[in-house]
Amino acid sequence: MQKGIENPALILTLPIFLDIKWEMKPAAYFLIVIITLLTACAGARPAPDTSEAQKAGHRETAKGNDWFRKGCHRSAWESFLRAHRHFVLAGDPVGEAMALNNMGTVYRATGDISGALVLFDEAVALHRHLPEASGLLQSLSNRAAALIDDNRLEEAAGAIASAQQVADRLKIPFSPLRVNQGIYYRKKGDFEAAKKFFETAVQTAKPRNFGQIATAQSALGNLLLDKNQTEAALPHLAAALEADRASGNLPGIADDLAAIGNAYIRQGDIIQGVDYLKRGLLSYAAMGDKKQAETILVTLEKICREADCRLEGIRHLATQYLEGPLSQGLCD
Repeated sequence: MQKGIENPALILTLPIFLDIKWEMKPAAYFLIVIITLLTACAGARPAPDTSEAQKAGHRETAKGNDWFRKGCHRSAWESFLRAHRHFVLAGDPVGEAMALNNMGTVYRATGDISGALVLFDEAVALHRHLPEASGLLQSLSNRAAALIDDNRLEEAAGAIASAQQVADRLKIPFSPLRVNQGIYYRKKGDFEAAKKFFETAVQTAKPRNFGQIATAQSALGNLLLDKNQTEAALPHLAAALEADRASGNLPGIADDLAAIGNAYIRQGDIIQGVDYLKRGLLSYAAMGDKKQAETILVTLEKICREADCRLEGIRHLATQYLEGPLSQGLCD
């Protein structure tokens, strides 16, 4: 998750969560959502006069961001919870709201939308009483994204409008909100409106904010791919991959590789398509995501029954990652 809005005390990194299911949750829109989430967690840059408790809170926030970029939701949650406790002890409402937002992001990534909304609402309530409005914009945008995830589109429209009012007041282009607007219209079946908002998100993403860049480029690329505009989709998917690699967003990298592979397959370029799908499969397996790895393997088996490609080596390596000495994964 690494990116976002600066204030004198910290960097808020926008948009990329009580029964928690900690495994990754694949879904058609979750490809976009997970990348958005990686722009949703807040990173820490303590001011010189912060207390020891505040500094500890920022350290835990940074750890949580690192865990989240690896797809390690339980570890990310624990770090963000520790950060929240430090900020509570320090009497720092800005830090508390940031931690609530981050914990909501973890819930959202695991598919617990109810839990996410509870925490986003708490973050919004805190931010409304603080002078710095950028955190309120972030939390409102995240709340809108969670409502969209839950197909509560009427409520989401209201949340988007509230976030837009804050963005207008701040006079800043806010790429994650444009992504949310695009997903909203995509779910309503309005391809042209979704495309317009995704294109605006690409244009307004901050140049060194790799989370915002990956989110916007992936959203646009996947929309075009779903409309079988593969030639137009590929540059955006490639840009998302480059940005996710720059930020170390491991789940995003795997998603991007799989999307690019599917694009090439649709174009009839079996060699490149199989290559990218193999890389995506191994990326998921290396993270311990057996379900996603097996999904891609099934796709590859279908392709290779008709094409001249072999899967023995990929199966062996994936098995080693998932069931062999490395099976504990990155989060253990």
